[in-house]
Amino acid sequence: MNSFAKLLIAGIGAIVASAFVLGSAHAVPLTDLEGPNGGSIVVGDKTFNNFACNITTLNFGLPLTCDQIDVVGLAADASGNIGIRFQTLFTAADLGLIAAEDVLLSFVVTVTDPNSLIKDVEMVFNGSVVGNAITGVVETAFAGGQPCSGPVIGQISVTNPPPVLNASDDLSSPQKQVCITKDIGLAAFTVNSVGTISFIDQRFSQTTNVPEPATLALLGVGLLGLGVVRRRRKVA
Repeated sequence: MNSFAKLLIAGIGAIVASAFVLGSAHAVPLTDLEGPNGGSIVVGDKTFNNFACNITTLNFGLPLTCDQIDVVGLAADASGNIGIRFQTLFTAADLGLIAAEDVLLSFVVTVTDPNSLIKDVEMVFNGSVVGNAITGVVETAFAGGQPCSGPVIGQISVTNPPPVLNASDDLSSPQKQVCITKDIGLAAFTVNSVGTISFIDQRFSQTTNVPEPATLALLGVGLLGLGVVRRRRKVA
C-alpha cells in the first residue's frame, strides 16, 4: 500500500470519529429509521420517517453499508428553517483503480400544522475533491409519501466541481407531506485522486396560510357582537 493510501485511510478514520463525536448527541443510524415501521425524527412541526437506503460501490468507495450513515435533526437556522443532516464520510478514492460510490436515500417529511405547509427544499453539502474526482447530490421532491413515485414537484442539485455547495427550489405547490430522494455520487478517476462528502443538510421553508377575507369579516362581526353584549351588561 503506497504512502498516499495509508495517509488517506488514517485521515478517513480520524474524520469519521470526529464527525460522530460532534453529532452523537442527536445522531440516529439511518437503518433504525428505515421502512414504514422504523423510527422517526421529530424537529419542530415536522416528522421525518420512512427512510430507505441503497449503496453501490466500486473499488475504494465508502460507506459500505447504510448503518454507517447517521441522521441528525437540525434546529432552526437564521431564517427559521429546520431540517435534518445525513453524516458519514462518503468517499471515492483511486488507489490504483477507478473508484466510485453511489448512495440512494429517500425519506418522507410531514408537517403537523396544516396552516404551515412546505413550500421549498434547500440543500447544503461540503463535497470536496483532490485531483481528478467529482462529488454531487441530486435531490428530487415528490408529492405524498413512500414510495417516491407521485408527481415531481421540485428538483435541486449540488456539485463539486464546479463548486455549487448549496441549492434551493420552490415546489410547484405547497405540501403537507413530501417524499424526498437523494442520489449521492462520488468518483475518482486517476491514481491518488479522491472525492469526499461528510455532511448533507436538508432544510425546508414553509408558508403560513392567511385567513381569507370572508373569515376575517366573520371574526370582525363576532368581536363586534361581543362588544355590544359587554356594553349592555354594563348598562344593566
